[in-house]
Amino acid sequence: MEDVFKTINNSVGKMNKMMDVLSGKVPSAKSSKVDIISVLEDLVHNRQIAGGKPVPILGCESSSFYVKADKNQLIAILGHLVQNAQDATPDDGKITISQKRSTEGVVIEIEDTGCGMSEEFIKHNLFKPFKTTKGTKGMGIGVYEAREIIHALGGHIEVKSEVDTGTCFRLIIPPAN
Repeated sequence: MEDVFKTINNSVGKMNKMMDVLSGKVPSAKSSKVDIISVLEDLVHNRQIAGGKPVPILGCESSSFYVKADKNQLIAILGHLVQNAQDATPDDGKITISQKRSTEGVVIEIEDTGCGMSEEFIKHNLFKPFKTTKGTKGMGIGVYEAREIIHALGGHIEVKSEVDTGTCFRLIIPPAN
């Protein structure tokens, strides 16, 4: 029970800090030019070392692409989305992370062949804190946090999913000036 309270307090603390940053009460800690390709490469490498399955496969159109962001926040939200994909996908399934350029900036897609989500869940619950399809495995704040951080960067997130087929999160982030 004590661990549950510690986990909840930690999550609430993180959300309060995030809300302060997003509302402009405090500036984002370390916003700078970040090479998103390097972040993606590090993410996949760390997932390989950690041994989670399936290991994501990375495909990048560019060798570098800079966005203005807090690198640690990017690592955290991308890591969370990949962890969600691993949790939803059987070990023999597939997770791909791709990057391409668009007129809006950089497009990152995290796609899995996992259990998928219903249109109803996506529409009404996916981006609400403390709503999850993972039962006791998750707190339901990671996707909400990812969306809020991407919005704060001037970008947006799109989600396509089909039950028993898989999910694709598409993040669009403007380039650094």
